[in-house]
Amino acid sequence: MKNATRKELKKAIAALVIAAAFLLLTQRPGLAAIKQELSNEHLLSQFDWALYLDVRDMPSYLNYKGSRLHPLTRVRVYLRKYTRKAEGNSGSTIVVYEDFWYYKGHVIGLRRRIPLRPEANQVGCVMTGAFADAPESRQAATDVIVRVLSDLYLKQGVISVVIVPDNQYDAISSNLAHYSFSPNLGSNEGEQMSLHLQAYPGGKDEYFYLK
Repeated sequence: MKNATRKELKKAIAALVIAAAFLLLTQRPGLAAIKQELSNEHLLSQFDWALYLDVRDMPSYLNYKGSRLHPLTRVRVYLRKYTRKAEGNSGSTIVVYEDFWYYKGHVIGLRRRIPLRPEANQVGCVMTGAFADAPESRQAATDVIVRVLSDLYLKQGVISVVIVPDNQYDAISSNLAHYSFSPNLGSNEGEQMSLHLQAYPGGKDEYFYLK
């Protein structure tokens, strides 16, 4: 009886070790701790600037009898620029770049607070914070990702990667199809707009191309 119990205990320990190893292998180093301040060491070492998308429901906004624009979802985009480590500075403070307002997944308002002028040879990233698991929030997040990507593409800015929460990755990647983005490389001649989507802290990672 004791031998059987020991064998079961060993199997349980082995299973825990395997699970822990799998978790460590699939997590992206340094990304799990990224917060709105964008002061994470991984970002500081990899990018020249970063955008953070704060997606949240706004239940009190335009909440009155007869309102036709309630409930609203706001996507606030924060910007932080970094300097090279050799310069001995971690970069500027985070600032609000722009606000988007959505009703049932459709954009109804935009307020841009500051200009964004990416410099040549600088590489940045876009990161989406955790948000409510609702279709309207996912649609709003996807829409802002595409809008920001298109805006910077026209300004010849380079977005290396778009990082989204692991539990929202599948929904956002699926929503990209509504904007003619596909995981298959198209046959268009010349330069083709692409979007590199990563999940954190999980290991999902895929490129999407504009058809």
